[in-house]
Amino acid sequence: MVVRLSGIGFAGVEIGGTVRVRLFMNKPAANALTAGDDPCCVAECGCIWEGKPITLIQDITEKTRAVIGRGDIILSVVPLGGAKMWFKGLYWALFDKAEF
Repeated sequence: MVVRLSGIGFAGVEIGGTVRVRLFMNKPAANALTAGDDPCCVAECGCIWEGKPITLIQDITEKTRAVIGRGDIILSVVPLGGAKMWFKGLYWALFDKAEF
């Protein structure tokens, strides 16, 4: 499984400052205080904020195996360190092995 956040922008982060974002699966109440070692935290990525929108891509296959199940999937994107964020799109691709 791969997740892509495109057109991410931040407020409350100085140009050249590091910003971190966590992605939680099936934990809609997740916030900046939710631990990164929570089983529902399927990704944590960071970047240097240069003042213009960016795209982050991460493979989350291993982390999602313990969280994904039947039914709805809820993704929560949480900026850390007091930053505020926006993004144009969140895309994820799910791959599975085919047996012949």
